[in-house]
Amino acid sequence: MIEAPHQKFRVTRAADEASVRSAVLGAAAPALIGSQLIERAVEASLALTLNLQQHALPEAYLMLRSTSKPAGMEVISIDHGPGIPAQVQHLLETDDQPRVSPAESGIFFPRRQGLGLPRVKALADQFEIFSEPKVGTVLLSRFYETAHHLPNASPLRCGAVSTAIEADGCGDGWGWIRSGASFSALLVDGLGHGAKAAIAAQAAVASLRDQADSSVEDYFSRANAAMRKTRGGAASLCRIDTDKNSLQFAGAGNVEARVFRKVRDSGLMPVPGTLGLSMTSPKVHVTSGDWEPGASLVMHTDGLRIRFEDRLRRLTRHSDPVVLAALLHRDHLKGNDDASVLVIHDTRQEIA
Repeated sequence: MIEAPHQKFRVTRAADEASVRSAVLGAAAPALIGSQLIERAVEASLALTLNLQQHALPEAYLMLRSTSKPAGMEVISIDHGPGIPAQVQHLLETDDQPRVSPAESGIFFPRRQGLGLPRVKALADQFEIFSEPKVGTVLLSRFYETAHHLPNASPLRCGAVSTAIEADGCGDGWGWIRSGASFSALLVDGLGHGAKAAIAAQAAVASLRDQADSSVEDYFSRANAAMRKTRGGAASLCRIDTDKNSLQFAGAGNVEARVFRKVRDSGLMPVPGTLGLSMTSPKVHVTSGDWEPGASLVMHTDGLRIRFEDRLRRLTRHSDPVVLAALLHRDHLKGNDDASVLVIHDTRQEIA
């Protein structure tokens, strides 16, 4: 599946209902406009904006994008604020609801930290929160066309945060494909940024569609051919088989990866080279290794400079990979390029 990048909506004092609605509609797939899920996403985004205005300015924003499978909307609230008190987090993570006063449009106007968020949880089909005192908060909410979207039978969860530095297109791209117990995920960085880089990245991601039953090396040959009419770019591909507990990784360029296991971490390095610049693909080296229940994998483009410290090891165990991706994006963004981070997490219980 080819996934859309996030649209970033910076929350300021001036943000109002009209600007929030415009941002959500601008990120929504055309087929979803006018649906109930979009109205729920708009209402939740308004509640999140109000919460950020009261507690987290000036470094606060929403990340918005359409999801492909299942069709829906993803709204992430991100800030460098004071954090949400532990007791409020506990209430949000259970079915208990703190008492708040409703206001116009059915939205809760918060009077204390976090108390505007139960409405968001009630509106969303998926809701997760991660907050650290004096560091900030990431809140993930998703909205689908039906209240009970199709469950994911695979133990692997994959998500990413991807943003553009220019308004005319994101030069990074990502996608995934599943075939039985085999799961492949791709992260691409088109050369430069803007519309032409986006065309290159989309060509590489589109080449993943028929990848499920072919070799990792074969993907790079096809991607190189597809990108020859573009400015080219870098790409890294990982394939995980949960039946065999195996991992394969290969890359060309500067899209780096790291695996977090129970006992040890290991870096996965791509070979130098650029896809699409010559008739022959860069000769990639396929790294093969073990995969284990509870493991996580992080890939990122060079729009981020990530130091994989002990704190990140703990965060890899967070249940939704998009929460970790958002934290990494918030804390390690360079700010001068398109920037993407992709996270895969194996939800099976770790082997003791």
